[in-house]
Amino acid sequence: MLASEIAIPASELGGFSLRFPELAIAKLYQHFTSDSLFRNSMYLMLSTAIQALFGFFFWIINARLFTATEVGLATTIISIVTLITSLSLLGFNAGLVRYLPTSKEKNIKM
Repeated sequence: MLASEIAIPASELGGFSLRFPELAIAKLYQHFTSDSLFRNSMYLMLSTAIQALFGFFFWIINARLFTATEVGLATTIISIVTLITSLSLLGFNAGLVRYLPTSKEKNIKM
């Protein structure tokens, strides 16, 4: 039996079949358009990938335009600011997610 003839049951793939890839793509597209959680998750992953790509090219350009000392100083400053902002949250972001939905006066507390 060839590897292309092996079919994984659709029940094991969440309803997606590997035997007919065009049907799987159509079903994936339908799931993408109907499920907002899935769609928003894909948008978040896409934006993270784009940001990483822009950051990569940003540092390549800066490495060509500035000296190693200047790039190192900029990297250090960015790292320190990131550390300070992370520490300054002190769980505020998790607290909002935990307590705001159960609040009676959501708009006032925001």
